[in-house]
Amino acid sequence: MKPIFDRKTLVLAVAAAQFVILDTVAFAQPMLEEVIITARKREETLMDAPLAVTAVGGEAMNKEGITNMEQLSSKVPGLQVGRTAQGTNVAIRGIGSGINKAFEQSAGMYVDGIYQSRGRQFTQSLVDLQRVEVLRGPQGTLFGKNTIAGAIKVETATSLPGEELNGSLTMDYEPDQSTGRGTAVIAGSPTDSLGARLAVRYQESDGYVKNNTFNRDEAQKEDTMMRLSLAWDATDNLRLVGKVSYTDMESDGIEVVTPVVDESILGDFFAGNSALALTSVMGTIAALEAPGYQASTGSKEYDTWNGNTGYNDGDFETTESTAASLRFDWELGDYTITGLTGYSDFEFYQNHDVDFHGGNVVHDLDGETLELFSQELRLASNFDGRFNFVLGMYYEEQELETFTDVFIDGSLGGVFGQLPANALNPDFPAVPLAALGINSVWNGNVLAPGTPLAGTEMISIIRSPEFDQESETKAVFAEVSYDLTDSLTMDFGVRYSEDTKDVRKSVTLGTGTPDDRIIAINADGSATGDLDPLSTALLRAIWGGPFNTHPHDQDLTRSEEHFDPAVRLRWEATDDTMVYLSWSQGYKSGGFNFSPDTANPDGSVGDDTEFEDEAAEAWELGVKSTVWDGRARLSAILFNTTIEDLQVTSFEGVTFKVGNAAEVTVQGVELETQVAVSDRLEIGGALTFLDHEYDSYKGAPCTIRQQSDGCSAQDLSGKRGAFAPEWSGTMYVDYTREVFSNWLLNARMDLAYKGDFFTEGSLDQAGQQDAYTKINGRLGMSTLDGKWDLAVYGRNLTDEATITSSLGAPLSGGIMASWIEEPRVVGVQFGYNF
Repeated sequence: MKPIFDRKTLVLAVAAAQFVILDTVAFAQPMLEEVIITARKREETLMDAPLAVTAVGGEAMNKEGITNMEQLSSKVPGLQVGRTAQGTNVAIRGIGSGINKAFEQSAGMYVDGIYQSRGRQFTQSLVDLQRVEVLRGPQGTLFGKNTIAGAIKVETATSLPGEELNGSLTMDYEPDQSTGRGTAVIAGSPTDSLGARLAVRYQESDGYVKNNTFNRDEAQKEDTMMRLSLAWDATDNLRLVGKVSYTDMESDGIEVVTPVVDESILGDFFAGNSALALTSVMGTIAALEAPGYQASTGSKEYDTWNGNTGYNDGDFETTESTAASLRFDWELGDYTITGLTGYSDFEFYQNHDVDFHGGNVVHDLDGETLELFSQELRLASNFDGRFNFVLGMYYEEQELETFTDVFIDGSLGGVFGQLPANALNPDFPAVPLAALGINSVWNGNVLAPGTPLAGTEMISIIRSPEFDQESETKAVFAEVSYDLTDSLTMDFGVRYSEDTKDVRKSVTLGTGTPDDRIIAINADGSATGDLDPLSTALLRAIWGGPFNTHPHDQDLTRSEEHFDPAVRLRWEATDDTMVYLSWSQGYKSGGFNFSPDTANPDGSVGDDTEFEDEAAEAWELGVKSTVWDGRARLSAILFNTTIEDLQVTSFEGVTFKVGNAAEVTVQGVELETQVAVSDRLEIGGALTFLDHEYDSYKGAPCTIRQQSDGCSAQDLSGKRGAFAPEWSGTMYVDYTREVFSNWLLNARMDLAYKGDFFTEGSLDQAGQQDAYTKINGRLGMSTLDGKWDLAVYGRNLTDEATITSSLGAPLSGGIMASWIEEPRVVGVQFGYNF
């Protein structure tokens, strides 16, 4: 087994510790700051909460320049968040969802209690936070569906009635990427019963990936965020809190590189030693013909040659989101009634080169819009006795509209015009190819170049699937606590849910470019007449042959019912030590495959259209203790989760296959500690051991090398899954002291370690991320009155090049596309508080 920390890292850690310890003076009774969380929808301390949860304060995130979940995941063991071509990979304890657009996440994210259902919402910038709580393990009772891996609670800051006028202005600059960020917050109480808070942030960045196709850095981003919060004490026992937020994010380019380019795939293909069809390697040929193309390795780790120059001037995407929430808490004697109303309006659009290289092969235009409304109502008791309870009901409705236009350049930029034309497939009628005006690949045959069709300069074949879904969730839940003895409490919870999904799914076929397209075949299979009959027939044959895509227009519906119980025993072993044992169940809802290749040739529903829900069962044994007169916290957690009917996906060409092919068991140990060595010095860390294994997975996707040898499916039973490092951990040292009579010096260093893990579902070695340790640091000065702050900070100071997810490039066997995280970042921060 590899050491958790290498020699270089240990030397840096020891040096940092010596630096802060040299001047350590223990004052009277230093203590750790108490952390209040709401992981169980009630306020309690972190050490009193009988579940596995990590809390990260918003102020700490701001000081390190952390503005999104991807950056935050490096600070939380067991959490992995990263971008993909179709969405976002989110995994907790190695449990996550694939990248099919119709998949919902295994980990639910809640912003001020409102569910965020789309993976893209995990990548939104975050501003003015109170804290982020990462709950590990199924959370089916209190949170419901799609939390079998856990839940992420984002709590934004709120100004309470009676608060005096205050605010802050924070400026960050990170020169390596020309990143500038400004955040302004103003809060106060216009009246004695009303508190208000306004937060605004603007940031822009040039990016850290060099795109040699367009000679620019990517992704160039411009983000604007704002949030208004109001808190009103309507009466002495009724408080209402309303929040409205708006986010606008624009990006030119993506952080994708191709660290693996296996040219031997082509050698085997042309030598006849491969089972791959020409459609599997046509992009590889085009990529290697592109000027200057090479793998992103060595000194070119952050270089890419991405971009379909025939279609546009590079990738770009836009995200616009508006969200609102209204919460009331009404105290009636020994009872509290809580209501939470939420609304989200989310829009995303992307213009995307999805072959991930300079050859003009596959391009994608896709977008999604979501409207979500939710309502939760809870009744909680606060009896001064053995018995207490929480009762609740939940309602949610969503309207999701998604589309994807996929363009395939049949000529591949003219590359296929250089190859000898093979005989046309005998199953296709003999026609004069030059008259068709289409250069394309069909069933392994190269069709000769012809005259451009319909006046377009670049001939493409397009597929336009639309996927519109209306979903509804109804649930009732309860959690009852009963003190069996003065030190032993039993909690029993249950949730009953009903989920309904109605989907309209349609696919049309056509030709042209993104700016000049022709729909030739309607969703009902009829021809539009905009192409001549032979061209229309060839278009139908191309998509229906190697890509198994047929026009269709389908109305689909499914309903589910779930009953998810949970039982927990809590034992207050001493005044400072709590032990708990819990058992729970949860689920992730099923649905319909977004991929357009699920229909039969006649347009009817095919076998790969629907996937079933997942079911999770979990055990957890935990110990939490506060020792050394409040100066130290210790926690140790053993966990075991079994998931049946795991939703899995495999990428084949330009489509996704989905199903319920796997059972998986995840178990391990989590350790965490914080120690106030003195009133100046605090140290801490966390360590996770994760045993992740597929109990059964016989229909797993093959790697491209295995496909070359004739593999259509592999058996991964007994193997460790993706995004599941065996070991991960964090360490930190935080030191503060007074200097120059009226200034505070603060020095902090964080180390984060992750062991080897796979970054894609076939467990291809080409997509494995090696073990790494990242170091973040901050050195700051602030005045004793808290008005002025000046700091320099750094993330990934050892400049580790790491990837979060990978994908075999479409139609480009041997090329692996990977989403790469930021390199070393050094920034300066200036803050003024009043």
